[in-house]
Amino acid sequence: MQQEKKNKRIGLYYGSFNPIHIGHLVVARKALDDTPDLDEVWFVVSPQNPHKQRTGELIDAGHRLEMVNKAIDGVEDFKSCDVEFDLPQPSYTHVGLGILREKHPDTHFTIVGGTDLQRKMSIWKSHKEILTHHDLIIYPRHMSGKDLKLKEANEFVESRTTHLENVPKLEISATYIREHLKKGKSI
Repeated sequence: MQQEKKNKRIGLYYGSFNPIHIGHLVVARKALDDTPDLDEVWFVVSPQNPHKQRTGELIDAGHRLEMVNKAIDGVEDFKSCDVEFDLPQPSYTHVGLGILREKHPDTHFTIVGGTDLQRKMSIWKSHKEILTHHDLIIYPRHMSGKDLKLKEANEFVESRTTHLENVPKLEISATYIREHLKKGKSI
């Protein structure tokens, strides 16, 4: 009897990674450790998030990809992904996901992100299409006042979500790092 081929399961961790930091790596590791059927996490560098204003603080996408590669060097189950680099900007997640599904038909992709991603998911372009094909793995994250004003995740989004528990709370962000660098402070 021939055994059915197991689909590979990849967590896609989208972000600007401007810059990548230890908090990102902790979340990716926690997603792998707490999701038994997840094989790898791919860090998908977003050249320009459609929900964020373009500012002079956004480091060149190629440099951010290089920083991700250096941060994950030697970690076998972490990979970088530049699927959005050749897309029109701003790039939309559903387009990149379609490309990845086409290139990797035997792979199931799950989106890894924070509480803010889950709460904002209903305003993403084609979010219902995304959630028809992909689940969410969500880690708890400190919410800003602006994020707290958003509606709670709707039932459809929640039905596709796995929540990570006992995640180390790291009060660090790329914004914090950039602000300290501007002031000449140690990071």
